[in-house]
Amino acid sequence: RVSLTEDPVEEVPVAFRLVEKFNRRISGEAPVPPPLILKMPVSEQRNPFQRLRRACREVSFGPVAIGGIQRVAVELPLDGWGKRGDLPDPGDEIRSAAGAGIPEEQRADFFEVSVCNEADVATAAELRRILQAQAPASALSVRIDASLILRLAEAAPGALGGTAFQLDRASLSALATAAHRVTLRLPPSSRPLPELRKMTSVLADRLREAGSGLLVVGRADSTDSRVLLATPEPAVDLVLSALGAACSAGLERLAAALDCSTFPAPVGAVRLLAARLDTEGLDIPLVLLDAPAARGEDPTLGSASFAGSLLCDGIGDSLQIAAASPWESRRLALGILQGARVRISRTEFISCPSCGRTQFDLETTTRRIKERTAHLKGLKIAIMGCVVNGPGEMADADFGYVGWGKGKVSLFVGKEMVARDIPTSDADERLIELIKRHGRWVDPPASS
Repeated sequence: RVSLTEDPVEEVPVAFRLVEKFNRRISGEAPVPPPLILKMPVSEQRNPFQRLRRACREVSFGPVAIGGIQRVAVELPLDGWGKRGDLPDPGDEIRSAAGAGIPEEQRADFFEVSVCNEADVATAAELRRILQAQAPASALSVRIDASLILRLAEAAPGALGGTAFQLDRASLSALATAAHRVTLRLPPSSRPLPELRKMTSVLADRLREAGSGLLVVGRADSTDSRVLLATPEPAVDLVLSALGAACSAGLERLAAALDCSTFPAPVGAVRLLAARLDTEGLDIPLVLLDAPAARGEDPTLGSASFAGSLLCDGIGDSLQIAAASPWESRRLALGILQGARVRISRTEFISCPSCGRTQFDLETTTRRIKERTAHLKGLKIAIMGCVVNGPGEMADADFGYVGWGKGKVSLFVGKEMVARDIPTSDADERLIELIKRHGRWVDPPASS
C-alpha cells in the first residue's frame, strides 16, 4: 500500500511503478549493479536501526547555514536563466519561492545557476543583486565544471575534458564575489589528477578571499556504456582529494555531494561518501543532488526513494532536485523532507487504511478536514475509521478524529479522548474548536 486515504484502485498504478525497476532486474530485462567491493576500509558509525543525524559542523554560505543542528535546506536550480527568452522573470521565480510572503519553512534556501561562458559571470552577479532585493535570507550558488578553470592549473588542454572557454583569474574572482557558494563539478575519472588539486587550491584561494564557500561534486561517467557496472569509489576518491586541497588552502566553508543521476545505485554511493568523510575526519555537510529524469525515473517516486532513504538514515543537510520547473523542484523537495520528518512545512495527516469497520467515508472526510486545516504548519492530525485500531494507530498525532459508532466520532488530544459520540455533522467544527482551545490554530492566509 502506498496511500491510506485514497481508493485502493488509485494506488495500483503507483505501486506498479515503485516495483517496476526491481522486477525488471529480477526478470533479467535490466542489469543488476554488482555488489560494492571497497579498496579502502571505511568506518560506519551510524546505527541503521535508529535514525540519528550524521554529525557534522555547521557551515555558512552567505545568509544560509547548513549542517550541525540546522534544518535541511532546499535548493532550486534555475538552469537556463539568461540564456532563453521563454523563461519566467527570475525576480518572479525568486519571490514565489522565497519572498517575504512565503512562510519560513516553505522557503527555498539556495538558488543555483550554471556558468558556461563569460557572459554567465555577469548574469550571476545580476542574479545576486536580485536575490538580495527579493529574498535576502536565501543564498546564490553558481555551478561550474572543473574544465572551465583548467587554465589556472596550467594543465594540458583536454586533461579534464576541457572546453574552448575557460575562466581567467579575473573572471574567477568576479564569480567568487558574486556567489555565496561555488559548486564545482569534478570530472568523471578513475585515475589521480594532480592538476585537480592545484586547480581546486586556486579556486579555494579566491573563495576564501571573497568570504564564499565551495561545494565539491563527484560524478560517474554517464556516457560510458559500462556505467551500470561502475563503482562510486573513484568519484568519492576525487571528492576527498579536492576537499583536501581546499582545506590546505585554508578554506573552511566546504560541503560535499555526488551527482546521483550518474550512478546506478545512488543511495549506496552517497552512503559510501558519508562513511569515507567520517573515516577521514571531514565533518562537513552533505548535499543530496538528484535529477531523476536523467536516471530514467519518475520525478516524484525516483527522488522520494533516493533522498527519502538517505534522510531517514540521517544523511543529508541540503536537498536539490532537478525537475521540470523551480516550482516543481521546491514542491518535491519540501514533500520529501516532510515525509522523512526532517523539515515540517505543512500539516501532517495520518489515516488508517480503511476497512469494513470504518464508521464514515474516510476519503471524503479526510479531504474535507484537509481543506480546513492544511495551513497549520507542524500540526499532526489523525483521521481514523473505527475504535478497534484507531487509537493505537494514531502514532504521535497531536489531535485525533476517530469513528466511534455509526454516525459518531470521538476526538482525541494526543492519546487522550476528550469528547465522544459527536455526530459526524458536527465533528469537523468541534475538531477545529479543539485545536483553537489548545492554542494551535492560526487563520489561513487570505487568498489572492
